[in-house]
Amino acid sequence: LRLMDEYPGDIGALAPISMNLFELKPGQALNLAAGQPHAYLSGNAIEIMANSDNVLRGGLTSKHIDIPELISTLSFDSASVTPLAPAADPGGFMRYPTIAPDYSLAKAVVTDRLESGSREAVPEILLCTEGSLVIQAADGTNLPLPRGSSVFITADNGPYSIVGSGEVYKASVPS
Repeated sequence: LRLMDEYPGDIGALAPISMNLFELKPGQALNLAAGQPHAYLSGNAIEIMANSDNVLRGGLTSKHIDIPELISTLSFDSASVTPLAPAADPGGFMRYPTIAPDYSLAKAVVTDRLESGSREAVPEILLCTEGSLVIQAADGTNLPLPRGSSVFITADNGPYSIVGSGEVYKASVPS
């Protein structure tokens, strides 16, 4: 009913009736295969997806909606979806298990300093979701990373440190 009030006349407001509806706790994640419809009804989420040339929307947005194309790409197989928690990973991050070979997602809670150590030659995106952090490069360069901001670390960048107090997510390609 809330969606019908927020999006009057939008057929997408009925979508949750046909979808699995559940609540993720902070720090939990999902793995959804291609063709699996999903929506966020409230809260914040970090979404990372495999290489794709399209995102199709079915409603609840001011962006382009293409229902026939969406339906042609959906999987109508029934599948169980279980929320996932990250597992400890060397280097202070907690890594989320993934079904996609295209990306890796990890999370760290920094209370003082977190060293990247000798890192793989892969690009990374760091996103600060809590607190305020500073990225310190090996050459002494400091880059502020306050809550809500992100930074791209190139594959040829050397080791770095994350300093401060906060929560950071790291998206990269698997090594």
